[in-house]
Amino acid sequence: MEHPAFLLWKIFTDRAVSNFLFISDKKMLNKNV
Repeated sequence: MEHPAFLLWKIFTDRAVSNFLFISDKKMLNKNV
């Protein structure tokens, strides 16, 4: 089994990456408009 702290870190980084990609996608869309 993995450590709970590692799972929390993984979830946090996954969310941070998805948020970063989402924000960069919005910036790209705004530039295209």
